[in-house]
Order: sequence, then C-alpha cells, then structure tokens
Amino acid sequence: MAARRCNPNRFAGIHVLARRIQVYAEVCRLTPSTMPPLELAMATVALDAPVEAPSEVLLVDDDELVLSAYARLLRVSGYAVTRANDGRAALQLVLAEPGRFDLVVSDIMMPGLDGMSFLRALRGTSPELPVILVTAWPTISSAAEAVEYGATRYLRKPIEWPALHAAVEHTLVASRSDKARRTEARTAREASARVTTLALHRALASLTMAFQPIVHSESRQVFAYEALMRPTESSMNTPKAVLDAAESVGSLSALGARVRALVSEVARAPDAPPLFVNLHPQDLLDEALFRENMPLSAFASKVVFELTERAPLDQVVDAVDRVERLRSMGFRIAIDDLGAGFAGLATLALIQPDFVKIDMSLVRAIDRDERRRKIVCSLAALCHDMNIRVIAEGVETVAECEALVGCGCELLQGYLFGRPKRSLLPPA
Repeated sequence: MAARRCNPNRFAGIHVLARRIQVYAEVCRLTPSTMPPLELAMATVALDAPVEAPSEVLLVDDDELVLSAYARLLRVSGYAVTRANDGRAALQLVLAEPGRFDLVVSDIMMPGLDGMSFLRALRGTSPELPVILVTAWPTISSAAEAVEYGATRYLRKPIEWPALHAAVEHTLVASRSDKARRTEARTAREASARVTTLALHRALASLTMAFQPIVHSESRQVFAYEALMRPTESSMNTPKAVLDAAESVGSLSALGARVRALVSEVARAPDAPPLFVNLHPQDLLDEALFRENMPLSAFASKVVFELTERAPLDQVVDAVDRVERLRSMGFRIAIDDLGAGFAGLATLALIQPDFVKIDMSLVRAIDRDERRRKIVCSLAALCHDMNIRVIAEGVETVAECEALVGCGCELLQGYLFGRPKRSLLPPA
C-alpha cells in the first residue's frame, strides 16, 4: 500500500486556528477554567507549537471607535495590529522600523497629514508596502490619485467586516507572492552577476590589444594608431560583450585600467607612435585615472584619449573639469563617433577636443550619397574653424576616400589603409 503523503499546510492551518482561539480568549477575557475543552486543547497546542509570526497591519484613522473596532476584529483573525490616529504618526512608525509592517489600512479624511498625503510620503520611503485606503467621501480624483501612488484597494465607508477582512487577506496574499517573485528575481540577478563577474575576470586576464592605423589623407603615412580590445574569453569574445559585462556588474573602472596598462606596454617604446585609447565617460569618475603613477601618465604626450559614445557625457557632472585635468597632464582629447549616438555638436562645444572622429555611418557610401557628403563637409569645415583636426573612420573604398579628401578630412582610418594588428613592437 502506498504511503500517505503528509500535507504540511494542514498543520499550518491548525496552528493559525489555534492562535485565533488564543486571541479570541484574550479578547473575551476567558481563562482555562471557563474555556470549553476543545478550545482549551487548541490553545494548548498553540502554546507548544511553533507558528509563523503573524502579519502586522498598521491601522490609521482619526475615529477612535472605528480604530478600536477594526483593531479588535483583525486581532481576532490572527493579525498583529498597530494603531495610529493620523498620517503623521503613522509615517513616523513606518520610518522608525523599516520593514516592520506588512500592510497599511488608512482613512483618507484626517486632520493634519491626511491619508493621501501620507500615501505620497510613504512611497518615497517604502515603495513596496501595500496600502488600502478607505473613505466615506469617495471621488474620482482621489481614486485616480490612489491608483497613481500604488494603493492596492480603495474602499468606501462604512465597511462591513467581511469585506475588509477579504481585502486584507487578498492584499497580503498578493503582497507575499510579489515579494517571493522579487526575491526570486533578485537571487537570479545576483547569481547571473556572479557568473558574469567570473567570466569578466577571465576576459580581463586574457585580454589583448590590436592597433589600427590612422593615416594622413594626402601622404598616406601613418599618423597614429587606435588601440582596440581583442578579448579571447570564449563567453565574451567581442569588445561589445566585454563592455556590456563590465557595465552590468559595475566594473568599468577595472576594464579601463586593464586597457591602459596594456597600452602602456606599447607606449613606453622610444619610437612608439601616437596612440588613441578609448575612454568611457564613466572612466572620468575614476580618480585613479588622474594619478601620476597611472600606467599611461609617463607617456601622456603620446596618448589621445578618445571619449566614446557608450553613454552621454552629461552623466558626469564635472566632465569638463575632469577633461581639463587630463589635458594638464599632457593628454590630448578626441570625440569619437561624431554624428551618431550621444556624440553631437553640444559635446563638441562642451569639450573643445583636439580631434573629432566622424562616425562611419556618415562615411559609408559617401561618394554616392549627396546628403552624407554635405553633412561631412559641413562638419569638417566647422572643425577646421575651431582648430580641431578631423578623422574620418570606417573608410573601405577608394571612392569613399576621395570624397572625404574633397570634404577636407585630413586624417583617415579604415580597412582601406590597414586592419588592426596585434602588435606594434618589433619581435624580441
């Protein structure tokens, strides 16, 4: 015969019932000598059996009779109840012990801090705490505001006990379910972040750099090289994958430091050419970037920091001051991808860079697209007027090259002049 499975919920229900009998006895002032035998036995079970802590409800109402009646009924149903006579007192209770309450049931019309003002203030500190609002004077505007600020119920007074009890039970069940989902999602995110962090550490340890030439448009002689990441980690085998991972786990500073350390190995060579090194706007917040012992500081005259368009520069409040600190150390500044992403004319005016790189989306097929040609020619003329040198990137054909030269782009970069190569250093 198959063994019968034990249902733990059955015993949990008994414990809750026993607790309610205890509360009932307290409310009715019953003693063991006056309590019926069955109730006495159940109360004894409640004393001995471990039970889950009851949900705690904060009742808020300026009517003492209503407050007392609802508090007694909720306690009989097995809830822990705390009372407050106005919104200000209720808010102080919530702020004093964050996470203490599982539910708030509040009147709307109260002197001082009314229920709606209390709800708005509550959302600033406890956005996930469920709130049931009750009122004797419902209006469309107050109902809409209740929804806006996340009230889970909007009930009209007078409320029959079964309706209030059902609303409380339903709200608490839904809240526990939401909390469980949030906990599960947070656990999954944390596990994913741990996996990403480990993979990122491997990617940084095995990271290499490649260098693509930037040439003079007339002589085709190499002017500089751009340093480009070349990850070898199997789970992050593209620069974008590494950047996305670093952003997701807050390790952009570690990635930037690793790139600069690798580039410094090339920059220290006596005959090293100028090197363009990508700099994420968030790297400007890393104080290590400005230290004299930073790997590239000793070679600042050879290095152009290329501000990428991965994020808007205005996220860094003192970006201009930080860029000027880099200039004072001897570094030059370029703006990458002008004409795409976040890099626009506002950034050009804000930073006043030494170089501007025109994005390849404007360069592609410029010889066959009059609109692109006019935009690039206008940008190049503007930059020349501001004493900014122009680099057109992503050049792949002779026709594109000729069109860009005609627009006044003095520096060019792209597969037409060379693919990225692993090393600029001569063999040992």
